[in-house]
Amino acid sequence: MKEMLGDRLPTFTSEELAVVKGSSEFYGMNTYTTNLCKAGGDDEFQGKVEYTFTRPDGSQLGTQAHCAWLQDYPEGFRQLLNYLWKRYKHPIYVTENGFAVKDENSMPVEQAIADNDRVQYFKGNTDALLAARNEDGVDLRAYFAWSLLDNFEWADGYVTRFGLTYVDYDTQKRYPKESGKFVAQWFKEHVPVETQLQKEPKRLELPKPNGAAQSDSTTSSPTIESSDPPATAKRVANGDATPTPKKKKTKKAPFARITAYISTFLGI
Repeated sequence: MKEMLGDRLPTFTSEELAVVKGSSEFYGMNTYTTNLCKAGGDDEFQGKVEYTFTRPDGSQLGTQAHCAWLQDYPEGFRQLLNYLWKRYKHPIYVTENGFAVKDENSMPVEQAIADNDRVQYFKGNTDALLAARNEDGVDLRAYFAWSLLDNFEWADGYVTRFGLTYVDYDTQKRYPKESGKFVAQWFKEHVPVETQLQKEPKRLELPKPNGAAQSDSTTSSPTIESSDPPATAKRVANGDATPTPKKKKTKKAPFARITAYISTFLGI
């Protein structure tokens, strides 16, 4: 890299190096696929390396996604986790990992939500991360599937779908996919969930403005979702800026919060 980029690389003073070195507490990464590569490419952006999914015998690494740059290859995911752990020795947070089923956008909803290729992708990768954590000793703290909903995918726009949930872009109606059910069930089976996250959130009535008539038993008041005590909600609604005492933080189990969110969203 130094030979290729030369003086275009940033430089650091010895004082800056002393500040930066060892300052990272974790390694967060987005990862989707694995490539085979060989030297000799002309593209400097690609590091003058040729990338391919085709093995020397002509076979492909894995199932092809809708986007040309992505195939399913969980073995590479496990190897990557091991490499990063051995090199940096920092806890690893997988911040994005997902798969776009080929031609999903042109399928009827009933066919799109039966997304077996995406299910197999997540099955392989979650097996790989469990093996890396439990067998190889990798300090893996969190795993985030990309993504909870179909969304606007950069240059691909709305055509490429990565969601665990199908979104009808005309009506905004959501349809849980089989992959979403798989991921939610996987978290339930492999990740402990905090007791408080399993409880229903408290529903608090908004305080009535001064002079407003109180509703009778046949009229429902607006409600808000909150986990704070009633006094807190009332102080905020009445404009009292008195800060709420901070709650004592408790150590959370890995993946616990995202587990509850996914399970609640998908209703399983």
